[in-house]
Amino acid sequence: MIDGFDAALSHGATCIEPLYRQLLGVLESEGLERLDPLGKPFDPNEHDAVAHEEGDVDQPTVVEVMRAGYRWKGRVLRPAMVKVRG
Repeated sequence: MIDGFDAALSHGATCIEPLYRQLLGVLESEGLERLDPLGKPFDPNEHDAVAHEEGDVDQPTVVEVMRAGYRWKGRVLRPAMVKVRG
């Protein structure tokens, strides 16, 4: 359901944003945490690298998030689908 909201918002359906924020607020108050790894070091425990680009970096870094990941009360429910540089 959250992925559906994300897709609608990315296509300009801003009218659903208040409902989306309300849903996320309720889920977060119960223990849901959205994984936002953009610009952070790649962690195979929380990220699923589905694309890679060459880069001169010391540590592989997330450069694009293709699908959000989620953690529930500290446990990864779904890793974030990401593109990694390095």
